[in-house]
Amino acid sequence: FDQQRGTYLDLVAFREAFESLMANYPNFISIDGKTVIDKHHLSKDLIHPSQYGMIEIANHILTKLKDVI
Repeated sequence: FDQQRGTYLDLVAFREAFESLMANYPNFISIDGKTVIDKHHLSKDLIHPSQYGMIEIANHILTKLKDVI
């Protein structure tokens, strides 16, 4: 969330619009970024993933792709 780039509601509206547009593409795989990392795996700035956070993200993506492939 960055006030120079819009409000939280702008972010939510963008996500909803993007999901709506991509629903027409059957090969599109949606992975909600809010669900792929636990807050305990963020770096000290609480924004970026730590090394363990990157591993957690990769595991979530791999799990999602295994369901599709």
